[in-house]
Amino acid sequence: MIKLGELLVANNVISERNLLNALEKQYTVAEPTKLGEILINQGLLTETMLIHFLGQQLGLRVIDTVNVNDVMQETLPERVCRDNTCIVISKEGESILILASPSEKDIREEYNIRHCMIALAKTSTIRQAMEAYRSNRQ
Repeated sequence: MIKLGELLVANNVISERNLLNALEKQYTVAEPTKLGEILINQGLLTETMLIHFLGQQLGLRVIDTVNVNDVMQETLPERVCRDNTCIVISKEGESILILASPSEKDIREEYNIRHCMIALAKTSTIRQAMEAYRSNRQ
């Protein structure tokens, strides 16, 4: 599998020098930081671009908007969704676990929802869907 940094360089999103600087920073900071976060903080990448390229890298679907009527919140506890920035929806007869970070995909195993497809979305997209769902329930 191609690495995210290589994918960004190959698509002329960042330069080789940008990648090397970000990787150096990644390994010199005290707290582990993801490459995408560093590039976003440096203004070289947007969250939308990051999600797009992570989806491309990992072969995952990217969800741009979530219809509140598709939300299946009962599948996962609200606290889990909030803490892990994820949500489960039903779309065209399939259950989809939408994540803001692909590193959270272990949630499928942990909560026995292996049947769910995995997709990616921006943090704000997931939070808006969770808030809309909460508002509709009240």
